[in-house]
Amino acid sequence: MDQINWEGYEVPTREAVWVCVNCEEEPRKAEIVDAVDYLLEFDAREPTRLDVPKRRKLRLRTSRAALAHTPGFRDFLSLVISGQMNETDPWDRFKEVYERD
Repeated sequence: MDQINWEGYEVPTREAVWVCVNCEEEPRKAEIVDAVDYLLEFDAREPTRLDVPKRRKLRLRTSRAALAHTPGFRDFLSLVISGQMNETDPWDRFKEVYERD
C-alpha cells in the first residue's frame, strides 16, 4: 500500500481555512497490527477570530487493510478529516476509523 499524504488538503470552516502542511505516517505497535496512525498538522489561513490557533493537529488512526482493499475508503477518510477540523473543542483532535459507517 502506498503511503497517503494529505499535505495541501484544505478544509474551509467558520474559523479559518485549514491547510494541511505536514502529514506523517506512524506505524502502530504490535498490539494493533492492522492499524496505522497519521499525524496531520494544519495551518490556519484567513482566521475569522483572534482566538483561532495558528496551527492544530489531528491524529487519525485507521486500518491498513481498509485503505488497501476497500474502494472509496480514502475518500471517506477525507470526509472524516473535514468533519474533525470543523470541531473546535479541543482544537487538537484524535479520531479512530476502521470502517465506513
